[in-house]
Amino acid sequence: MNQGTSQKLEDFYKRPSASPPSSLVDLEEVSANRGELFVPAVKEVNLALALSPHSATWRDSLGMRSKEVSAGTVALCQFDHNVRFELHKAADFAVVLLRNEALEQVCEENRTCLGAELEAHPAIEDVTMRRLMETLLVEKRDGFQHSFWTASQSRWRATSCANIPLAAGQRGT
Repeated sequence: MNQGTSQKLEDFYKRPSASPPSSLVDLEEVSANRGELFVPAVKEVNLALALSPHSATWRDSLGMRSKEVSAGTVALCQFDHNVRFELHKAADFAVVLLRNEALEQVCEENRTCLGAELEAHPAIEDVTMRRLMETLLVEKRDGFQHSFWTASQSRWRATSCANIPLAAGQRGT
């Protein structure tokens, strides 16, 4: 069992939101060995980016499921539910927590709440979501030096991403 990885995720979920670029988003890279991986429940929006190809089996409300996952696949994780995966080989992930305060700001600005519309998906093949996750990962690895995401007067603003490297030889657009 991947107890160390499960503990790392639990610690990440409980960590106070004080890391750069602001308290509204946080990112952690995790590696898991072949075998059982327990992902603890979290009451915040949680996304995962597969950094390596792998396959997994798990049980959810639809019953027993299995999926071959390619690197770059994004998952929108189930809100406030534990999940026990059986990994068929080692896997690397980038896990992003979108703090509840971020959704509250969107609700205030748009006068509607998006939280109820979010639905868990184990594998989203979406280029925009993947690039956003990759950009956050690169920014975290670089210590958020590019200031892609900045908090200004409690509002998010995206600054130019034209020069941010997403992967070897790629640039944002």
